[in-house]
Amino acid sequence: MKLGLYVMLALNLLVWGGFALIGTDLVLGVASRHIPGYPNWGQITYSIAIPTALGSIAVTAARSLRTGKRPDMALGVLILTVGCLPFYLYGFGGGI
Repeated sequence: MKLGLYVMLALNLLVWGGFALIGTDLVLGVASRHIPGYPNWGQITYSIAIPTALGSIAVTAARSLRTGKRPDMALGVLILTVGCLPFYLYGFGGGI
């Protein structure tokens, strides 16, 4: 059970942490060009806030799973955060 926990946590942190770093770089790149209206709040939320929130949820669920409080629910939350990836990528690709 512990190995599965660590694998799911590592997968979550790798995916969502990577997207948060990429999003931060994209937002800073747009901001450095001083284009009026960019980056807007939607770009910042989608590029930085959502991956950071999902990574934080994964860490919280893993800590809850490790302490033994509701392990079935915590493992489900870890799987659910990985399951959010296709929906995040759907919007990232323009929604087509």
